[in-house]
Amino acid sequence: GDLWISMAIHQGACRCLRRARTPEIVAAITAHAPSLAERLATAGFPGAQVTASLWDGNRLAEAGRLVAQMAGVDVRA
Repeated sequence: GDLWISMAIHQGACRCLRRARTPEIVAAITAHAPSLAERLATAGFPGAQVTASLWDGNRLAEAGRLVAQMAGVDVRA
């Protein structure tokens, strides 16, 4: 699709970054960011930050970033 959503916990707060391919979608997300943050707080993520930015749509690059973040993480049970 035309949307990529990343969520992470940073300094105890949820950061939700939504990247979209068109300025109109970025504007819509930005307009509703406070409501989205409230919903995240209700779901157990108080102090959540919701942001939006333009995105080039490169899913392969995003997948590479996800893999790079996991480098060195021990996932053995």
